[in-house]
Amino acid sequence: MLQHMTAMHKGWHVMLKSKHYKGKTFEDAVASVPPGDIAECNRQNRTHQNMTYRRGRTSIYQLKDDFVKTHQRESDLMEVFRMGRCNDLPDGTQRWVDNESNDRFERMTQMTTPSLQSDDAAPVSADDAFIAVMGRDRPGRVRCGGKAETLRTLYGRGEGSSSSGSYHTQVQ
Repeated sequence: MLQHMTAMHKGWHVMLKSKHYKGKTFEDAVASVPPGDIAECNRQNRTHQNMTYRRGRTSIYQLKDDFVKTHQRESDLMEVFRMGRCNDLPDGTQRWVDNESNDRFERMTQMTTPSLQSDDAAPVSADDAFIAVMGRDRPGRVRCGGKAETLRTLYGRGEGSSSSGSYHTQVQ
């Protein structure tokens, strides 16, 4: 089995080299990329972001840890979303990084507030409201979860993009 997998990997690697390097060595392929092109591509990609993160180099993990120390409980996805995009000012008002973030947070709040719901509607948890407003997480990426968070690590073993479980039932 190991020999078969090794052969498959070598074949895949050769295919990638022939497709992308076109006879060049790896060092030549890297050296041929002009230095400003990658920075320009990244700059263009950032213009497509519609909601910015306001905490700079402070990671989501640090935000969550600070929240636990302050409130003695774990934060939900709505709270992490708010921490990353809203600044509480000394006069008691809030300053959001953009209107889109504020609008989405207001929709989440309306879904979770019992007085704003109709009488026949079932109560919605903060995480359910976050998923309903922000959309379903894609495989390999969890919003407001940090770089190391995946569907499997967040929702438990056996929960992933290909399996059905409580996460997919929750989203539906």
